[in-house]
Amino acid sequence: MKCLYTTQNKDSYYALPQDTRMHIMEQSIAFVDRYQKQGKCRKIYWMPDMKGSVSIWKIESDAEAAQLMLEFPSLPYVDIEVTPILDWDAGLRALMQYRERLAAVPQPERVAV
Repeated sequence: MKCLYTTQNKDSYYALPQDTRMHIMEQSIAFVDRYQKQGKCRKIYWMPDMKGSVSIWKIESDAEAAQLMLEFPSLPYVDIEVTPILDWDAGLRALMQYRERLAAVPQPERVAV
């Protein structure tokens, strides 16, 4: 399963001393690098304001998604949103199958008023 992770730094992050922020940033970069090498973190992009990121992860289960979040060094200082995503072709196939099933359902007759 692929998931889109969206992170946004909390104000509390910027209230930390600069050396603490730099340490957390270095740990977070190492975390992402490790999972990119393992093929778990597929893509990652910075937000234009540099206060957050979006990334695409390949995970095997809900438990793995939760574990990844718990390991994330910035966790106390970011808001994280996790959204399951589908490849376009897979989503399109599912949509077309749904459309075919819907078309096969008899429609009630419309009564003229």
